[in-house]
Amino acid sequence: RERLERRRLDKDYVMKQRLEIARREIVQYRDYDFLIVNEDLGRAAEELKSIILAYRCSMAARAESAQDIVATFGGMDAQDP
Repeated sequence: RERLERRRLDKDYVMKQRLEIARREIVQYRDYDFLIVNEDLGRAAEELKSIILAYRCSMAARAESAQDIVATFGGMDAQDP
């Protein structure tokens, strides 16, 4: 709130709306997989890049590629020795 007030970029009603949205989001923080605290823009941007990279390397994102690679080995089940 203090940061928004110092910037004075938004009208009061817009600032109140933004704060209400932020409040609704933060009380549900346990539902999220990642949390970025935007106190330093550069650090927050780096954290976001890290999250994106982690997702791109996740099993959910790469399952199809893994199946394609397994198929090149004759379609062995991943649990086969």
